[in-house]
Amino acid sequence: MEYIEACRNTDCGLKQDDLKIALIGHSAGGIVIRQALVLAEQEALDVYKAAELVKLIILIVSPSNGSPVIPEWLLRPIPNVLEDVSFLSRQIIDLCCQSSFINKLNSEWEIFKKSRSNFEARCIYASSDPFAPAPPKGECIIDNQAITILNTNHNDILNNCHNEVKTILDNNGFK
Repeated sequence: MEYIEACRNTDCGLKQDDLKIALIGHSAGGIVIRQALVLAEQEALDVYKAAELVKLIILIVSPSNGSPVIPEWLLRPIPNVLEDVSFLSRQIIDLCCQSSFINKLNSEWEIFKKSRSNFEARCIYASSDPFAPAPPKGECIIDNQAITILNTNHNDILNNCHNEVKTILDNNGFK
């Protein structure tokens, strides 16, 4: 937020129309991005002005409709490295398909998208990803042009999607 204000208030050669932000999130990071944008708009938070400058989000293997693997993953023993495992479990359960959190976020996201005119959301999936299945095996409610990268999994996709991310950024006027 301070950086954006500094750009607005100094003679750095940027025009108001040049200020725009692209957010890129991997896995649950994509859910965090969507939730943060929705909350910023709904609550008119301090970051609302900065959120207005977000013109593009790129979600990399983000489970846009929840993760179908979470229920079986929860059945595995979770190492007790955190004091409050029940809090962690509640957070993980919220990422399941058809969870009330995901359903509410998806409904709010539809309203958010309609309120934004100059905004683009793109998704990149890994072909071998049980957590966020790639279309056509899974459903992408965010991006009807979602990209699927063959021969990649949930973690390796970060090393294999640079060209796709660069193309999306270039196509949306980011340099």
